[in-house]
Parts: sequence; C-alpha cells; structure tokens
Amino acid sequence: MKKALVMGFALALLAQICVVAMAHEGKCGPDCGCYGDGKNKGGKGDWQEKRMEHLSYKLDLSTDQKAKLEAILKDDAATMKTSMEKMQADMKARQDAVNAKIKAILTPDQAKKFDEMQKERAEKMEKKMKEHHHGDEEEGEGK
Repeated sequence: MKKALVMGFALALLAQICVVAMAHEGKCGPDCGCYGDGKNKGGKGDWQEKRMEHLSYKLDLSTDQKAKLEAILKDDAATMKTSMEKMQADMKARQDAVNAKIKAILTPDQAKKFDEMQKERAEKMEKKMKEHHHGDEEEGEGK
C-alpha cells in the first residue's frame, strides 16, 4: 500500500513537471534562465549568445561590460573546446583498452562477432549524429 502511494505521488509529480515544461516551451527569452528560445539544440555558439543576452538583460550591462563579457565567454568557449577534445580522447583510449581486455577473453569467433557488433554500434552512432546535425540545419540552427 505504501509503495503504491509513493508510486502514485511520483507519477503525479512527473505529470506536473511535464505540464510545466510543455507550457514553458517556446516562451524563453532574455529573462529566462534557460538561455534559449525553447528550440535550442546546441548550435555552435548559440548558447553563448543566449547567455550573453540573458546576462546583459538581467544585469543591465553597459556597452563596455558587454564587450568584456563577450571576451570572457569566447575565452571560456575555447577552453571548454580544448577540455572536451581531451576528454573525448581520454574516453576513447579507455574504451579501446576495455575492448582489448574483452577481446582477450573471447574465442576467435566471439572476437569476430564482437568486432562486428562494435562496427554496427559505431555506424548507428554516426547515423544518429548526422540526423541530429541535419535536423539543426533544417530548422536554421546549424550555424
């Protein structure tokens, strides 16, 4: 009984969150903390522009402050890009090491099947990435 009550409460809360999210969709602006227009799919630099607009509006920044903020955000973007590239390289190296350990315990037939599975996984991921980026361009967000 207690479990059902908790589950019912959780479902009601989830439903409320969904209603609020749907009501919020498309209503973002410089006054909104989400830095977007409700349609932002991560276009290059778009989040920086939205953050710049948001901070400029909320803090009533002067022209000089806006220029300094823009420089700060551009510098941060470059640092973030470098960090992300390093993290991706580290993760790939780690995954390659794990895959090598997995293959070491497999029979030759299993290793061949494992390689095929990895290839299929990579192809699916590539397809997903292309679809995601293509969708941005269709909506005019692939800047």
